[in-house]
Amino acid sequence: MVKSYVYTLVQSLTNAEVEHCHDFIRSPFITKQFRDADSVSNLLQRLSSADIPEKAVLNQQLFPEEGHKTAKLDKLMNELASGIKQFLLWQKYMKPNHQFEQKLDWVETIRERGLIKRYQQELKSLVKYVDRNARESTLWYYRKFQLAYEIHETESIRNNAKGDLYIPEVIDRLHAYFYVQRLELLNLLFLQKKVTSLEIPDHTHATTEGLIPAPIKANYPILLIAEAIHQQLITPLPKPVAFNTIMDLLKQHELSLESSVLQHFYAYLRNICILLIEDGHTAFTETLHQIQKNNLEKGYLFYQGKLSPSAYMSVTRIAIQIGQYDWALQFINDYKDRVMDSGDEVENLYYLNKALCWFAKGLYEKALQIIPPHFADVTYLIYSKRLELKIYFELNADLLVYRMDAYKMYLSRASKKYLPASVKEPEKNFVNILLQIVQSPLRDKERFKKIRDRIHEKKHIADRDWLMEIVERRI
Repeated sequence: MVKSYVYTLVQSLTNAEVEHCHDFIRSPFITKQFRDADSVSNLLQRLSSADIPEKAVLNQQLFPEEGHKTAKLDKLMNELASGIKQFLLWQKYMKPNHQFEQKLDWVETIRERGLIKRYQQELKSLVKYVDRNARESTLWYYRKFQLAYEIHETESIRNNAKGDLYIPEVIDRLHAYFYVQRLELLNLLFLQKKVTSLEIPDHTHATTEGLIPAPIKANYPILLIAEAIHQQLITPLPKPVAFNTIMDLLKQHELSLESSVLQHFYAYLRNICILLIEDGHTAFTETLHQIQKNNLEKGYLFYQGKLSPSAYMSVTRIAIQIGQYDWALQFINDYKDRVMDSGDEVENLYYLNKALCWFAKGLYEKALQIIPPHFADVTYLIYSKRLELKIYFELNADLLVYRMDAYKMYLSRASKKYLPASVKEPEKNFVNILLQIVQSPLRDKERFKKIRDRIHEKKHIADRDWLMEIVERRI
């Protein structure tokens, strides 16, 4: 059957949801919306089965009197789509994480019905609910604003020309939510700008410095931390002192922040740490390793219980850089089944990470045997090809020159869509410098000094540290 909207919608339902949706469609209140609820339920049953007939066959089964005309079937499909939409929205709204919305809607409902005494009781209860065991987040700030606005609405209705109508509190809550949300989006944007070329309009990244009222900033830890991160992301290179300030702020307010907020903030902290390391502050490599270990234990490196492939690779690489080979191997084995991917890609990533460890330990032939030849993700394919060249170099293998030529050809033929310039340039610079090293006489120290200078001059070059290391061996 052609994958129509209603077909894909039905296929997205779990078996339990299909059963609940049947009950929902047949419920007396919902049934009134359909011309024939039994037919709608019957269609749901047919579209959720393993063997789905073609539309023409389905039309013949349900409306044999219509012949080739599908108008009635189309209307029935639209009714089913409407029923599933209502069911899924109801199901989402009734989930525990929407209790605040349910309570606020109920408060508004009884206010609109003039049940003022009950309204005041429910409003007090809602205030307590929001503040009970509260941990700060952007969503929490938004809810505090919604709650303040509801109180303002009440004050406005019974306005007797006295008081401030709760407006200062509403504005304060609005400021907190607005600036936190704005900084959150700006920080994501500027972090993206660190890894790709972006043109950002001036009005978009207008500085927040001086705009946020001091009392608000002092009362909202998320604002303090988000702005400190922002100041480092908008500069060409972050400062070590600022990194330590952010780290101290996170430790100071950790217990008052939602885990999702801490997860985002630590992600920024790790990225700032990487930028510092790339700028030559190598002492931060150990710091990054400790942060990663802490984030693994507390779950900040995971998304829905899974570890991203990039995080899996990053944790391995950082541990290797500080000589923690055994820890890295243990990590690779322990977290293999928690990587956010499936099938051969995870298996390939597992072996690539192990190969990195064997290479770092000088077990070159062992590493060479397990390097995966294929990757769906071009990032890891490039990494594996480069690792292979490094191994052939360390083994002084005759195949090295041929492999380098093949790699250069691969880079030159790859389209910009497949391999963007931001990836291609560092790789080309790497293989060109490696070729110069290979072609240079071992006794020509002056030539190796010139190659070292060229490595320093290259703004974008892959495996800079390894290239510098092998050049230094020859000087």
